[in-house]
Amino acid sequence: MKTRGCPSAPPVLTVTITHSLGSASSARFLVGGLPDCPAWRPSSAVTAKRTGFTATELKDGKILVVGGTDGSQSLASAELYDPMTDTASATGGMAAARVNHSASLLSDGRVLVMGGAGTGSPMATAELYDPSTGAWSTTGSMSSPRTLHVSVLLGNGKVLVAGGSYGAFGSTLSTAELYDPSTGSWSGTGSMGQVRQRHTLTVLKNSGLVLATGGTRSYFARGGAPVAEALASAELYDPATGAWSSTGALAQARREGHSATVLASGTVLVLGGTGTSSPLSTGELYDPATGAWTAIRAMAPPGRSGHGATLLPSGKVLVSGGSYSLPLKTAELYDPERDVWSSTAELGEPRTDHASFALPQGGVVLLGGAVTRGERYEPGVGWKLVDPMSSVRSEHTMTLLPSGQVLVVGGSFDGARLASAEVYDPLTGHWSRVGDMLTPRSNHTATLLPSGKVLVSGGAEQGTSAELYDPAARTWSSTGALNLERSDATATLLPSGRVLVTGGTGGAASAELYDPGTGAWAYTTSMGEERAGHTATLLSSGKVLVACGQRGSTYLSTTELYDEATGSWTAANPLRLERRDHTATLLQSGQLLVVGGYRFVGSGQLYFRVSTEHTDAYEPENGEWTPRGGMTAGGIMRSGRHYHVASLLPDGRVLVMGGQVSSGPGSGPYVNSTAETFNPSTGSWTPTLRPQKARPGGHRALLLPTGRVLVTGGTNEASAEVYIP
Repeated sequence: MKTRGCPSAPPVLTVTITHSLGSASSARFLVGGLPDCPAWRPSSAVTAKRTGFTATELKDGKILVVGGTDGSQSLASAELYDPMTDTASATGGMAAARVNHSASLLSDGRVLVMGGAGTGSPMATAELYDPSTGAWSTTGSMSSPRTLHVSVLLGNGKVLVAGGSYGAFGSTLSTAELYDPSTGSWSGTGSMGQVRQRHTLTVLKNSGLVLATGGTRSYFARGGAPVAEALASAELYDPATGAWSSTGALAQARREGHSATVLASGTVLVLGGTGTSSPLSTGELYDPATGAWTAIRAMAPPGRSGHGATLLPSGKVLVSGGSYSLPLKTAELYDPERDVWSSTAELGEPRTDHASFALPQGGVVLLGGAVTRGERYEPGVGWKLVDPMSSVRSEHTMTLLPSGQVLVVGGSFDGARLASAEVYDPLTGHWSRVGDMLTPRSNHTATLLPSGKVLVSGGAEQGTSAELYDPAARTWSSTGALNLERSDATATLLPSGRVLVTGGTGGAASAELYDPGTGAWAYTTSMGEERAGHTATLLSSGKVLVACGQRGSTYLSTTELYDEATGSWTAANPLRLERRDHTATLLQSGQLLVVGGYRFVGSGQLYFRVSTEHTDAYEPENGEWTPRGGMTAGGIMRSGRHYHVASLLPDGRVLVMGGQVSSGPGSGPYVNSTAETFNPSTGSWTPTLRPQKARPGGHRALLLPTGRVLVTGGTNEASAEVYIP
């Protein structure tokens, strides 16, 4: 499956240089700054082929697939699809088989399923699904049997059901009714001005009004001949008054299979569907402010009905599948800002009347449509899983080698330190094992030296050993030993080529220097305070700023500067808040951004861990700290995080992902599975796409030469993923 004009793999340039004597040398380079090609990938199978079913996204992100028909019989079965694990599992079945019913997620997390046709005529019965138990229970029945109707959840927590058909001959309804979850009962509300079935109902932004569009009016003409009239009319329901009122009519009648999508602007995009005789390629935009419709550019011919339409984080709309005489495999993207359509990768299988859902990671999943397996759309940006490492690793190190490959070393798994090491090649996306370290290590440091070798120190269970990795030979050798055993220390490459190691568990306030020329370590002046869980950053001035951390049971807000020229430390201005296990990122402006972390607060016997959402920027020119915007991509209770990672993107933004959030007794720690970016020019944080894996801590992140960010490991994780800006 290839997109027109787009290669099936990230672009690679091969450069060959030939000199006058005929000898030649070639090298391969990944092209940076480009997204991957969009693609559809097979998803976990939903075990029953279904059409006429419902799919409802639950509050935990799972999708409940219910009922429908497999082509031979109506179904009472239900399944849960989990986008995070890409697996489907059976859950409790309904009391009655249903097809062409409707389903709505209630405010309390339960799902209301109502009406539809079972083995015979339309039904009035309704059932409730409880995700906490996986069980169904009956609830009040509607006043009228109906199928091919539509339901939506209103802002007041009630469910509106409108239209549909009833009786053995499919007569169409204009009636509407409301379900109250607090009583489990139905009550009448105003009827639509037009009988209609197979229409759409859309809750508008801001106003909470409900827009009904198109559909079919079925009736019997004189002489008893059945008529199915395609409707162009539209009307609005006001929950405050319970009344319907007409609004601007569509330019084209759409009898069934059209989609209605609320865009970021609040306008409603209606696409395709079957017109008076055949599927349409046209689309229209509804403006709630004026009640008017505006035609947009048409989709690629011939048109489609029963397609999926999904709003992407980019603001574009992905249109997938549908039918025109036969089910379609094609997909296309609509850009509302430019009123432009573009083709994208084809589906693996043709499907129509399926369900489509936007995924937190930025893609889309398709379920059902008379096809057993689902499919996932990868847009080519956001988070993408790559090959996993050979081992689960937490608290390891990642080092970018001169070759562009990434060296991953040590870490821990199930409480045991690791000696293994492996290399990731961005050109191939694969990992390869290299020689093991001489000593297993976790919470160690790894520093790329000017020679191209990597110095690894500390983190051993016992001893002060250090060692060197040679990328050319892929071998390890011992070098001079540290003066103290250290874990959770920092290591900073200085302008002279020496390495400064500070503090850490067992290191107290001491600092020492490694000389690559002699392979020896020597003490330098100690810091003003003992520190572990701190950060150390080389500033553009050549000085090293050490910030915060922990001294015994005390959490620090203090900072200090190391000057290699004098070998001395100078106290610098403190941050406004003490913390440890934060991140420090040097911005393109030369400022230093400190993000998150945690501290213990309380008194007496009542102490508890609290994460912070605070962000502070250090200005080297005047030594002042300035508060910047707080993080907003919240975990539970608060938006702070600690044990996270941060990476400077090529455009100057800072990407933060993963970690934990704690806000006091009985509230954590919880995994903060979100990601967000900080824009230094505006001082604002913006949530970005959710990573493929939740990583509570011990994971590592590294900016690749291509502009992508590689994230590896963490608690119980061997997985790796890249962030594509």
